[in-house]
Amino acid sequence: MALRLGGRRFGSSLTRALSSLPGRLALAVGATYLVWPRHPRVEVEEVRLRSMKVRLGKEEAADSSSVELDLNVSLRVWLHNTNVVKVDLFESGATVQYRGSTLGVGMVRAATIPPKSAVKMDIPAVLTGAKALHLGPQLLKDAATGEVAIVSFAEVPGVAFVVGIKVPITIYVRIQLVLDPIGLGILAQECTAKLEVLGIPPI
Repeated sequence: MALRLGGRRFGSSLTRALSSLPGRLALAVGATYLVWPRHPRVEVEEVRLRSMKVRLGKEEAADSSSVELDLNVSLRVWLHNTNVVKVDLFESGATVQYRGSTLGVGMVRAATIPPKSAVKMDIPAVLTGAKALHLGPQLLKDAATGEVAIVSFAEVPGVAFVVGIKVPITIYVRIQLVLDPIGLGILAQECTAKLEVLGIPPI
């Protein structure tokens, strides 16, 4: 039995409203799925090795385990936002490593990437007198053969705008380079990016 309220059947109106909730919920879930952030795509446009020197440490020149590295390399990459939502990225650091040992850091600048668009990012890394610690002999050997492999990791925080709500995201970028310290060239390069939303991998 439905109650009449102001000439309307209150019970039937409530029933129709409740019956439409599952449909509305399904629609909301479907819409969220479509706009939920997914992995971006990273494309390396240019890598410039401006200078690279490997030398014995000043204090212990006779000890081959004391090695210092001067490195000036800049990476220009395109970060493609494959999503239908805008993404804001915050400024962060990029760690440069050689065989698991940290040599120094670069910088990733803040950027805004519109939906289905891309932004060009320059990542400079300038290291002066970076010590390779116990890896000195191996670094000298690699430099002599003309191939030195370094890896750069960047953990870039930001927000994605999902149905009008700012959702925290993190983009993990990994850039792997094989450098020629003699000819100042890039022998090989590989770049990948993974995205995490609220600590959860994308759908």
